[in-house]
Amino acid sequence: MLERHQFRGMDFAEQAAFIKSVCDRYWVTYIGIDVTGLGCGVAQLVRQFFPSVTSFSYSPEVKTRLVLKAYDVIYNGRLEFDAGWTDMAQSLMAIRKTVTAGGRQYTYTAGRNDTTGHADLAWALFHALHNEPLEGQTSANTGRMEIF
Repeated sequence: MLERHQFRGMDFAEQAAFIKSVCDRYWVTYIGIDVTGLGCGVAQLVRQFFPSVTSFSYSPEVKTRLVLKAYDVIYNGRLEFDAGWTDMAQSLMAIRKTVTAGGRQYTYTAGRNDTTGHADLAWALFHALHNEPLEGQTSANTGRMEIF
């Protein structure tokens, strides 16, 4: 992870503008946004400058897929972030496996607090990891470019 940001008190236009500023600094090839709440407006604005944005409508199945993929990436040592980012670690640890209200299936939830929000950093990371190949780096999905 190169950067992490929390959007608190920002409307969807401000969030989309911030995402655009990140796209202006980096060569961005993938963006994933939760569209179940405020993110719906954010995704609509981001789609104007990044048409291939991936939308996530949270359901127990989507959350499970995201968590299991992140678990695989982390377990296999393919995630690195600054050790001083305790907010990131706390956000990851805030996510818990629970049973849905109907008691029929498992889902993943996080309590809300001032430190981790609603585990927002972890869920945003999971969106990014969703694009990571399940097998990690192989000779078939890795390239190299040299600049002289």
